Amino acid sequence: MNIKGTRNLYCKICELILSSAFGVALITENTPKTALPNIFLEIGLMIAYGKEILILTDSLENIPSDLSGKEVIVFKSDEELKKSIEKWSKEILKQIKYWNKLARISLYAKDYEKTFEYLKRAVMFGDFEDALSELMAMLENSLIREALSERLISEIKDFLTFTKALIENERSK
Repeated sequence: MNIKGTRNLYCKICELILSSAFGVALITENTPKTALPNIFLEIGLMIAYGKEILILTDSLENIPSDLSGKEVIVFKSDEELKKSIEKWSKEILKQIKYWNKLARISLYAKDYEKTFEYLKRAVMFGDFEDALSELMAMLENSLIREALSERLISEIKDFLTFTKALIENERSK
């Protein structure tokens, strides 16, 4: 997709979702009815891609029952919304340790696809040291590398390259 490019809006939406750690959907009584199908499609894609999703609303009546199992924050004021988002952010940051632990378990079980997914998630939420080091170690370990598919090696390399460039870009600011 990156090489040939595309003008397909759905491909661009998927690309943005895949490159994001999480998504936020705002659905209030003021959300135009014509925007709701797009918002629900994007929420569905986030769920399908295993991304964290935070749904913000001023009333649970705005949220379809199919989304009742997702994180939904109901707010009545800007201050309440700010506090809820801060709490959610702290909870997500605690998840990094959990994802790193799952990655170690997956690595021990030789499930390298899952290992990569857990480490990638930890990195995307801010673990730029431990998880990145683990990914590099996977590629440097000859026994592990031998067991990796060419596709997975390529994905890990691309992710490391992208992440390192992003970190360097942030440091140069």
